Amino acid sequence: RDFFHINNGLVERYHDLALVEILEQDRTLISINRAQPANLPLTIHELERHPLGTQAFIPMKGEVFVVVVALGDDKPDLSTLRAFI
Repeated sequence: RDFFHINNGLVERYHDLALVEILEQDRTLISINRAQPANLPLTIHELERHPLGTQAFIPMKGEVFVVVVALGDDKPDLSTLRAFI
């Protein structure tokens, strides 16, 4: 399968792998991302914003991932920064 890199080259994204039929006009995408492990302590250099969609992170081989989120419209409100394992 073809992929492209995201997140500064640390992730391979296998994009739009399945057709999902939904009732509304919006389109659903299913992609698989293969991420490189990071060392701890972890330094966060950037946060992404996805105002028109949602994401689910499901480890395929039981790995542990850190997901970092924050509230904010145009830029993250760092006082609301939270990390989840």
